Amino acid sequence: MTQAEGTGSSDAGASSYLPTLDGWRAVAIGLVLVDHGADALITAARHVHLDLARLLDANLRMIIGLFGVHIFFGLSGFLITTRLMDEERKTKTVSLKKFYLRRLFRIQPPALAFLLVVGALGWARVIPVHRGSWLSAMLCFANLTSVPHTWYTGHFWSLAVEEHFYLLWPMLFLVLGSRARIAGALAFALGLALWRSVAFKYHLTFSESNVAQFWGRTDIQAEGLMWGCLAALVGKRASLRAWVDWLCTRKMFWLWLGVLLASVFVHSRDWKANFLLKTVAAALIPLVLLGTVRHPTLWVGRILESSVLRWVGRISYSLYLWQQVFFAWDAERAPALGVLQTWPLNLACALLLAAASHYFLEKPVIALGRRLVSRRKPQPSAVVELSLTEAPQRGI
Repeated sequence: MTQAEGTGSSDAGASSYLPTLDGWRAVAIGLVLVDHGADALITAARHVHLDLARLLDANLRMIIGLFGVHIFFGLSGFLITTRLMDEERKTKTVSLKKFYLRRLFRIQPPALAFLLVVGALGWARVIPVHRGSWLSAMLCFANLTSVPHTWYTGHFWSLAVEEHFYLLWPMLFLVLGSRARIAGALAFALGLALWRSVAFKYHLTFSESNVAQFWGRTDIQAEGLMWGCLAALVGKRASLRAWVDWLCTRKMFWLWLGVLLASVFVHSRDWKANFLLKTVAAALIPLVLLGTVRHPTLWVGRILESSVLRWVGRISYSLYLWQQVFFAWDAERAPALGVLQTWPLNLACALLLAAASHYFLEKPVIALGRRLVSRRKPQPSAVVELSLTEAPQRGI
């Protein structure tokens, strides 16, 4: 499976710095690593006479990994929308040109570097890479293609979902206007949930032979992003402040967290109930995130704000990219990589390359992008600072 990334660069001095969300980003990427690295971890555990195979069965691994991706989605929708609103309030408008330029410099360079390395490894026959899969990842439609599967570019499906969101949501944000945004975001979220159910029930846009492609599509996965957008919009509406404060009390936080975990890990034989649980989880993720931001003194908040988790959160985008080379299910492993895909060397390699990518590529290129944007002719515009591929300090 995959995802994000994912959401990045760090700016500890920013007034909008939210260290708790750095921690949530680390949790999200950690859940993805549990999924992708389960086989290697089970093999390593056998050497010390621990049997993790029953605990980490294939179905549970997939649930855990997707949960991590959906946390990334909730973060991205919530924080991108928060930034759009903040900048609009300051400058009275939003510059789509500057928004897209900043996204380009934040997201594409690390992804391009990863794909060039993977392409070279594929050309050298170190790892199996299908040309169509590599090209779809490069052109941001990895979740909309039926080309043969390639593990080493497979995680780009979730990055494609995010990129499509970055392309479309700012335009919808402007078109809806301040008065219609809450109703519009709610309608889009519920509409996407309804469409997913109808499309699945009646096989409107897929067949049994391509059901895996169905689940990765943007129209099927974007619900989580929209609930994040809605949470940000509601949280900023002054007339709803008392209601939001009540929803985010300490007692309510524990209730939402419990319901969220139940909706993720409890499954029914009735497909309709399972689809309802997916919507409940998507709606509760941003609410739970907001609860920890408002109550950082909770033991959960203190853990999330620990220095280790915050650091992992800051490099999470690059870590999401590079883990795919070293964390692979047994059926997907490349013999040529050998011990590099075994525990704990796979974790060490992924962290090392992610840190190098973050400090020597992400941060310098982001700084370059800022300089280029600042040199452009000033316009009354709002500029979004954050994405799922950046560190939560800036609003994600």
